[in-house]
Amino acid sequence: MEFEFTWIDSSLVVCRSSGAASADGFAALLSELAAQPEFGLGVRVLADHSELDASGISAGDIERIAEVRAVSARGTGMRTALVAGSDSPARYGLARMFEAYVVSQDDGSIKVFEDFGEGMAWLRALDSPSPSGVPVEAEEAVADPAV
Repeated sequence: MEFEFTWIDSSLVVCRSSGAASADGFAALLSELAAQPEFGLGVRVLADHSELDASGISAGDIERIAEVRAVSARGTGMRTALVAGSDSPARYGLARMFEAYVVSQDDGSIKVFEDFGEGMAWLRALDSPSPSGVPVEAEEAVADPAV
């Protein structure tokens, strides 16, 4: 499993992965992300896994990856837009399973998207007030309890 990080600004990073997914590969990705000098409180991550081959990932692997993420992100309030792509229902389903695990054990937020642009828009909107004056993140938490 290969991955790369591109920092858009001091609190927004795009992580792109490709190749054959593995629990060990995700553990390495999360470890390297947490070691980045910019990684810290309020970090926003757009995790683009749309080119990843997830055929070798099991439900048990997803649970293990979520546990590693919880440790890596503890106390940061990390917000993640996870792009699964639209070409693989299995990859999308595994991403949603991961989302459910993360929501149950994390102080940040995560949401799965099919499209990179939608994920980026969601991350950027979290910091913007809505027309009602209520932060978008608060409105989404009410509209979608999984956030």
